Amino acid sequence: MHVANYKKKITSLNHEINKLEQEEYIANLKQQEFLGKTQRPKLETELRNFESEYELTAKKLDMLLCDIQATYGHITRCHNLINSTPSDTSTNELSLITMRDAELIIEMEEVNHYQQLQEVCENAVIYKSCNADQAIYPRTQLIDRMAMFNEIMPSLFTLTKEQQLMAGNQIFKLLMNRLKTWDKVQQVIDCRIKFTELADTEQISKSDIELIMTNSKNLIEG
Repeated sequence: MHVANYKKKITSLNHEINKLEQEEYIANLKQQEFLGKTQRPKLETELRNFESEYELTAKKLDMLLCDIQATYGHITRCHNLINSTPSDTSTNELSLITMRDAELIIEMEEVNHYQQLQEVCENAVIYKSCNADQAIYPRTQLIDRMAMFNEIMPSLFTLTKEQQLMAGNQIFKLLMNRLKTWDKVQQVIDCRIKFTELADTEQISKSDIELIMTNSKNLIEG
């Protein structure tokens, strides 16, 4: 979808939500039941999704515009060099074209398999264009293996794909909230540390995991 179309859709959804808010306000004044109460949460969710997609697209467009600007500047410098070069072709000298304040920085950050899967699953909830089908089941296997290692009956694989997506994201939030760092989360996921070996402030219980499973299942089915 084009950026302009995202803006139109966002404006339209905001208008619909504002209209529902006005209708709800009038209904409350008249002490009448507001019939559009189920529509508003759906519209707000759709609005958040489109806003996220718009932001992602805008960032990509900004990067492309920067590339185009840099490329145009480089072409201009090439043209200037060609026009200023003498017509005598007897020399084999080469001219180096550089950009002012040019700097090359290479950063390499090692990202583990679970982190890659988790980022794909998180993006699938935010961006409609992101498909997590290839990441959900491998992540489920890692989480269920972690559960078995901690003497918890593995049950994530018994849920639907949508339930696995939601429950897996909630389990990650639980792990990150308690453990604070990716390194510690990875140690738990890799079955190098048991829940019982965690510090008091990091403790994760069987009931924590089971509650997430139950809530995720009920939320989808309800």
